[in-house]
Amino acid sequence: MKMKRSDTTVAINAIRNKKLDDAVIKVIIETKQQTKKSELVHHLIDNYLNDAVEDLIVEKSQK
Repeated sequence: MKMKRSDTTVAINAIRNKKLDDAVIKVIIETKQQTKKSELVHHLIDNYLNDAVEDLIVEKSQK
């Protein structure tokens, strides 16, 4: 039996969305392979989430 996906959405403002778009375009140009914005976001979460959590903890602790 196949598990049902439980996707969600996250609001991203226009400036961050443009940064994501630009990054995806760079990946496409350099690799000559189609890449989706969601693929980049998944990569960021899978590979850099722990670092981001630690950075945010430090930032919030200093306030």
